[in-house]
Order: sequence, then C-alpha cells, then structure tokens
Amino acid sequence: MIDKKEEIDNYIDFAKMAQDNHNTELSSRILLELREELKMSQELLIKDIAEKKDAHFSEFTLAEQQAKINTKRAKVELAIYDAAYTNNINNSQNQEQATFQLEELIKKYTDIEPALLSTCYVKLGSW
Repeated sequence: MIDKKEEIDNYIDFAKMAQDNHNTELSSRILLELREELKMSQELLIKDIAEKKDAHFSEFTLAEQQAKINTKRAKVELAIYDAAYTNNINNSQNQEQATFQLEELIKKYTDIEPALLSTCYVKLGSW
C-alpha cells in the first residue's frame, strides 16, 4: 500500500483522473481524506516535538518539518479548490468561493515551496 502522506502527487493525479472521468465523488473523497490525514500528521508532529523538547528537535527542525507538511497540505487544498472551480463551471457563486479559498490559501501558507506558490498565483490569475 502506498503511504498517502508520502505520495501526495500520485494521489492528486489519481483524483484528477477520476474527476476527468466524471467520477467527482471518488475524486472528492480521495482529496478530502488526504487533507484530513495531513492535518492529523501535522498535529502529531507538533505533539511529538512538544514532548521531546529537550532531545533532537531544534526550532529549525520544527520549522522545516512544518514547511514540508504545509507544502503537502497546500498541494491538496489547491487540488480541492481546482476541482470545485472546474466542477462548478456554470455556477459563478461556487467559482467565487473557490477563488476566495485559493486567495486565503496563499495568505495562510507563507512557507510553502516557491514553485507551488507560483502555481497558486497562476491558477488564481487564470480563474
């Protein structure tokens, strides 16, 4: 079994294929479950580091780990918003909501990879 948290891009691609084949329910389920797993993973990391304050985790290590998880979460959220925007091509209110959520994602995740941030801005510009 492929660990979802390690193979984010593969799961996002699979969800996109499901969406392209008009299986939006499967696509949504994959992306929402992935987002939830990453959220739990981040909470566990914070808890683990808090319990091991003295040991091998420095402030730098914590920031580095947080940035990695935030990048993964941002990738998944971008895929969710993109799917919402695409699926609601005839519903401008839902498209506006997806656009707003992407704008909030950009504000929220300031430590994500620059390439992903660029992708977010390009997507926002195209919407």
